[in-house]
Amino acid sequence: MRLFSKFFAEITAKTWEYLGGEAMVFAGPRSTPQLSFSVRHFKAIAGVVITASHNPYYDNGYKAYFADGAQVIDPSAAAIIENFSQTRLSDSMAIFKAIEAKEFINIIDPKNEEPYLDAVRDSVLDVALMKNCSRKVVFTPLHGTGDLAALPVLKSLGVEVVCVEEQMTHDPMFSTVKSPNPENFDSLKLAIDRANAVGADLVIATDPDADRMAIAARNNHGEFEKFSGNLTGALLLEHRIRKMKKLGILPKNGAKNAVVLKTFVTTPLIEKIAANHGLKCINTLTGFKWLGNKINDYALRLMEKVGDAYAGYDDIEISERRKLLLKHSQFCVFSCEESYGCLASDVVRDKDANAAAAMACEMMADLGTKTLVDFRDEIQSIYGYHDDALLNIYYEGSSGVERIRNILNSYRKDPPIIVNGQKVIKICDFLKDSIQDADGCTVPREDFLFLELENGDTYAVRGSGTEPKIKFYIFCSATEMGSKMSNNVIGQVKSRVDSLKNFLEADVNTRSDG
Repeated sequence: MRLFSKFFAEITAKTWEYLGGEAMVFAGPRSTPQLSFSVRHFKAIAGVVITASHNPYYDNGYKAYFADGAQVIDPSAAAIIENFSQTRLSDSMAIFKAIEAKEFINIIDPKNEEPYLDAVRDSVLDVALMKNCSRKVVFTPLHGTGDLAALPVLKSLGVEVVCVEEQMTHDPMFSTVKSPNPENFDSLKLAIDRANAVGADLVIATDPDADRMAIAARNNHGEFEKFSGNLTGALLLEHRIRKMKKLGILPKNGAKNAVVLKTFVTTPLIEKIAANHGLKCINTLTGFKWLGNKINDYALRLMEKVGDAYAGYDDIEISERRKLLLKHSQFCVFSCEESYGCLASDVVRDKDANAAAAMACEMMADLGTKTLVDFRDEIQSIYGYHDDALLNIYYEGSSGVERIRNILNSYRKDPPIIVNGQKVIKICDFLKDSIQDADGCTVPREDFLFLELENGDTYAVRGSGTEPKIKFYIFCSATEMGSKMSNNVIGQVKSRVDSLKNFLEADVNTRSDG
């Protein structure tokens, strides 16, 4: 629903048909996770969504997916780039002239989109519980596509949803917000105002292409607190594991073939929760495409064992599929990343804000009279207080690219010995070191580094894959738990986060000049 999206979508589809393929286009704007699902549902060889996600209004973009429903990764991604580099503008112009007058008519019947809505509903573990929930939820799609799936699914599940009417229109200018990014607290202002007016307990916001979801919850003082992507993932994970054990989906002591997926730059709290429940945690490179690739590997492994008994992976009923994965492969309980991405399904291979919204409402319903803030405090008393920060430093233009490269190279040529007064005890270089994940698989090379300090603080440094910036992911925690976790302990952790962030911001300027 961004500027020129329909035009770009039609060019993509008509070009594919000109080159000999068959293309299908949705009748209107749809969310990114629905595209991921539909590639598999329609047994397509590839899929494209035209979107710039949560970027400013003047951006647009192009995401490519392969037959597994996940975004393209190497070696396929490298091969695509190589072919693109060999394409001449004159070749493209010849195609544009040939397709210019062609009318595209292969539009997907909206009736054939119902299976995706069913998949979103399947992310809910206890449907009956939600229908008995009397607590209100305020929802905003921030002028994007979340109204097309998240909203009807929540209403069908019995959730009392109050919409932010000013933000329900598909407005490519995002006229009511400075930024359509739910990671920014300001983007939730209208939703929180609405929640205060109607007495709602939870605010849910999805970004324009509805793959990221942010929540804000009312605390015991009646004020709304916004949760980070890391904290949201941790809350959903703890709730889903408890619920799966209660429903008999998971054994009470966990299972060696039950896994949680996260990226290396997502909070270590996720690993602690998984370990506490007897589950394995797998770290991947940054980007949900790597988590989707893992899910696909587990599906292929299962079909190698039981393929003769079933027509296809998606034809296996969900409860039966969970049992088979636990026995013959790996059952992915939950996937998440720090940038507000969550996934509970294995038929979608990208982060899904529509399903995340349903999971958040189920979690709230399951808490009874407790608030999500109460649940957060409970988790922190069990696992210790965890805090994190993301430092983004922008460098524009070609000189900016060089400065980002200088920073990363300086960490290799002149690695830090002392950071923020703490000795560096370990550096993992994902470009040079051979690193294996908990599955025993070699992690592909990528240009980023992870550093561990003597006091337990850690941080990662990597260049953004989509914007002209370098990113520092900072993680600090306290070992004190339960009654020992005082406000003083929490304040100390927050202070360490701020101090490390300030140190890195100053240090990066000395490294960027090469």
